[in-house]
Amino acid sequence: MTGSLLEIERLSVSFGGLRVLDDIDLKLAPGDRLGLVGESGSGKSTLGLAILGLLVDTASVSGTIRFAGAALPIGDDRAMSAIRGGRIGFVYQDPMGGFSPIHTVGRHMHHAIAAAEPDISRRAARERAAALLAEVEIRDSAARLDDYPHQFSGGMLQRIMIASALAGNPQLLIADEPTTALDATTQANVLRLLDRIASARGMAVILITHDLGVVGRFCGDLAVLYCGNLVSLTTVARAMANPVHPYTRGLLDARPRLDEKPARLRTIGGVLPRAGAAGGGCAFEPRCALGRGVAICRNERPLLLANRSGDRVACHLAGAESEVAASC
Repeated sequence: MTGSLLEIERLSVSFGGLRVLDDIDLKLAPGDRLGLVGESGSGKSTLGLAILGLLVDTASVSGTIRFAGAALPIGDDRAMSAIRGGRIGFVYQDPMGGFSPIHTVGRHMHHAIAAAEPDISRRAARERAAALLAEVEIRDSAARLDDYPHQFSGGMLQRIMIASALAGNPQLLIADEPTTALDATTQANVLRLLDRIASARGMAVILITHDLGVVGRFCGDLAVLYCGNLVSLTTVARAMANPVHPYTRGLLDARPRLDEKPARLRTIGGVLPRAGAAGGGCAFEPRCALGRGVAICRNERPLLLANRSGDRVACHLAGAESEVAASC
């Protein structure tokens, strides 16, 4: 397939009149790996759920989402059910809470497989489930289908959740904080597993996370959300080498560093504003070391525009890369 796999145009989401996503534009090609980052409350998970039509009924959604050239029927839950799991897989961030404790892993897997392939026989579904567990490196996969969730570790449950998301051979996998609750070693193993599976299947991945270290090890592109706005869209390599947007630099600077003694965590001053509270200016202006108090930043919302490198950035002062580096 050529061209875009996923196209999001002017996607906005509101709850009770408060806009939590504001005119989001994104494109994803087959096989792409996009890291979607930002603080808690920035709208990352809302965007992932909006793509799959899983937002609550009280959500007001506008804009267009196209998948493989066709508009997704976001308002039609029956039609979306054929797409979820089949063409787009979703991995939730809490592996411990994603399984019913009274059902075996095999039963959970059977539901996922049957949803993607309703006419499959029980025997064939079990064989498929065992093969999927083996693909995510669960040993003795056929026997372990009869075990219950409490008999697995958190890392193993995360692998099983990934296996369930792969049941319908999706072209796109959306993983929402898949490594948050895991220790460093297990996190690395899950990322290695995702890398291997995505490469083998030619599958596109949207990785939702607050951890830029995870993005750096897995993704090729980076989308940064702040207060429901897409403020930067670039490659991971360019973001790591020279983050143009002050918020991206703040996120990078907030990563733990082992070369400082004593180790000290940097933070971005202030707090994320509540939805709809940004006014007409840049939502990041009150916290920005470069633009705080600058009239244009305070009064005019920056547009997401391409720069000389081909990246897209929403910042009135984005041309002053050297000043950003010196000030943040």
